[in-house]
Amino acid sequence: MSMSGFRKPQYHAFRALFALGEEVLSQGEDYIAAYSPAAGEVQVLCWNYVHYKESYASGESVLDDFYERYAAFGGARPLCFSIRLSGFSPGDYVAEKTVFNRGRGSIFDLWLKNGALGALNSEQRNLLRGQCTPEMSMEILTVSNSCLVLEETVEPFGFTLLKLRSIAKTQ
Repeated sequence: MSMSGFRKPQYHAFRALFALGEEVLSQGEDYIAAYSPAAGEVQVLCWNYVHYKESYASGESVLDDFYERYAAFGGARPLCFSIRLSGFSPGDYVAEKTVFNRGRGSIFDLWLKNGALGALNSEQRNLLRGQCTPEMSMEILTVSNSCLVLEETVEPFGFTLLKLRSIAKTQ
């Protein structure tokens, strides 16, 4: 948290990591799929890490402007994921999706979008706090055979967390 009580990106990232189950089902360079037996839930976390430029690492100043923090990073692009998970029983599953990126949940980007005011009053802080949340949604996925293919696109500096649970187990 920041001194003003804003949840920083690290907060959202740790919260997503904490949601992962104990059993790792699959893992790649930019994703992990896990299972939580107690909850009967599969979680898939995909991220788009962007590393800073080599010139920034060597000490060259590329941050001439406080408001242009992303200048230290290369030309980042969205990452597309196609993750195949097997072992599902046929039926309907509820998929809860949390999306964090520069447009959803990043307090710095939200602050810039709202004028980058130097001193915020309590009403302005509350406004930003209320807007600074990852996007959350739900949908029903139907599994007819034992596998499920998840297609996700993750923006640079972002992540997507999917939680999958059988509807039969949630009722």
